[in-house]
Amino acid sequence: MKITATPNSAKTGLSFPSEYNAATFRAWLKRFKAFSISPLIEESRNARRYLEGAIIPAYCKWQYDIDPRAKEKDESRRFLFKRDFNYEIVKNRKGDPVKMPLSSKGFAATLVEQYSQWATENGAPIPNPDLYKLWRDKWAHDMRFPSFFEFLDFLSLECDAMPSSETL
Repeated sequence: MKITATPNSAKTGLSFPSEYNAATFRAWLKRFKAFSISPLIEESRNARRYLEGAIIPAYCKWQYDIDPRAKEKDESRRFLFKRDFNYEIVKNRKGDPVKMPLSSKGFAATLVEQYSQWATENGAPIPNPDLYKLWRDKWAHDMRFPSFFEFLDFLSLECDAMPSSETL
């Protein structure tokens, strides 16, 4: 079990966002002698965008043959990716183990790294982050390229390509 606490306004103690968290902490003070505290590191928006806009669609294209440009498949792609890379094993009613996808909030950079390692070992594409940044910073607002993969189609490139300066 875990509880959430934030630094108080003076940064000298803890503040609890709910009475439940505070009551749980008080109960722990009576029951346990020591605690392990670890910070929650906020993920960068760029890591989240790269994961959602490049990694997940590329993986689902390679693994499940789901078109990365199909907007209506966003939730399916996200579910499949989390089921394969960010899950917990639970038992269903029959007692059989199944993978239950977990929230990826706060873990975008970790999932990118985990996927990159897996992709290297399995021959899957790893979207070029520099090419993704180019699309995000210069071309994402262009109506012709609503997604990274439409931009790649326009350039006739694969998502893991390293284009020359003449291509761009």
